[in-house]
Amino acid sequence: MMKTDSRPNRKKIIKRIANAIYVGILSFIVFIFLLTTVVPNGLIKVFGIGYYRVTSPSMEPSIRVNDYVVVKKTKIENLTEGEIIIFEANAQLTSIPVTERVVVIHYFGYIDDDGHILTYSEEKKNYNADDPAKYDRWGTESTPYYVTEKDLVGVYSQLIPSADFINGVKVVTTSAYFYLGIAGIVGASVGIYYLVKHHRKKMSNKKCSD
Repeated sequence: MMKTDSRPNRKKIIKRIANAIYVGILSFIVFIFLLTTVVPNGLIKVFGIGYYRVTSPSMEPSIRVNDYVVVKKTKIENLTEGEIIIFEANAQLTSIPVTERVVVIHYFGYIDDDGHILTYSEEKKNYNADDPAKYDRWGTESTPYYVTEKDLVGVYSQLIPSADFINGVKVVTTSAYFYLGIAGIVGASVGIYYLVKHHRKKMSNKKCSD
């Protein structure tokens, strides 16, 4: 019986393993790119936790543009005055009376009798609580928008300054341990391949002998 050469198959499997590792690394890089530059409205939600990239200076100097905020889901009845919340609203961003859907991070003020959530920015933090000028207004003059429970994304949990986040990514991708980890994955994958191959060959020889 003629013995077939298994080397081409071996090369194919090793090539597939290498491609899988390459795709994994590429996916990680793309994820970081999306997180830092292309996140729509600055928000990614995963399993009830959001990663919000701040796009407005309204909370400076406490929270700066391009900082990241970890957001946790919460119930409206658990909100307390002065707590930082993240919500969605229809805002007029230009002189044209047209609104866009935006994600906002501001302080929580209170909930009025109509169930509207009143919020305020860092600039108006020290205004008196009974001053109507303290609170945000959304929508347009002719069509105001009121934030309600359905617009609430969650509450502020943790701040990740933009510089720290970028530096963290650099530390990971330039660390020797990162590449040792990749080498370990490659080695383990190749080792598993040879173990499986050896086991199949052993079973095949056993069948032939039977």
